[in-house]
Amino acid sequence: PRSPMLPRSTNFAYEEPVSFEEENLTSDHLKLLYLLSLFTRSATDRSEKEKYIRQLPLLVLVYEGIVNGCFDYDYAPSSEVIGARRVYLNISQEGKDDVDDLRELGYVNGI
Repeated sequence: PRSPMLPRSTNFAYEEPVSFEEENLTSDHLKLLYLLSLFTRSATDRSEKEKYIRQLPLLVLVYEGIVNGCFDYDYAPSSEVIGARRVYLNISQEGKDDVDDLRELGYVNGI
C-alpha cells in the first residue's frame, strides 16, 4: 500500500512520473486528494494498520467544503440508509465521481 499522495508509479528509475496535468486532474481533484491525505495513512510495514476514512464521513466533509467555498461542486438531497433508518443527506455526485476518478487512477486504494 502506498500513500494517496504518491503518483501511480514510484519506480522512477525506469519510468517518467505522470504529472497531474497529464492525468487531467482538476483543482477539485487535488483538493479532494489533500483532504483524503489528512484522514488516511498507508501502513509502512505489516505490523502497522492503515488509517482510512469511511465514505459517509468523507461525503460530510465534501459537503462542508462545498458550503464553505472550498469545492466547486453541486449537491442535492439523497436518500441514504444509516443503520436501520432512511435519512436524507446533501450528497455531491460530482464529489463521489471525483473520488471514483482518484481510485481509478491509483491515487486512492479504497474508501
